[in-house]
Amino acid sequence: MILEDIKKSNIRTAYLFLNADAGFDALELRNFCIMKDLFANIDFNKRNGNISDREEIQIKNFTKEDSLLSK
Repeated sequence: MILEDIKKSNIRTAYLFLNADAGFDALELRNFCIMKDLFANIDFNKRNGNISDREEIQIKNFTKEDSLLSK
């Protein structure tokens, strides 16, 4: 995995940006980025539902994951 190679090079990966187009818009990828402290700059895919509804879901998921990581 690319992240493992970067970490082996002693490069910090926390809060790096992951830029992706709408084809990569999946909740699993966004949650992976949260768990790895990556900023998911992923365009919303309109076929996955209303963008305003999904933004609210992302905020809820981030808040949930953020609270789990701080324990």
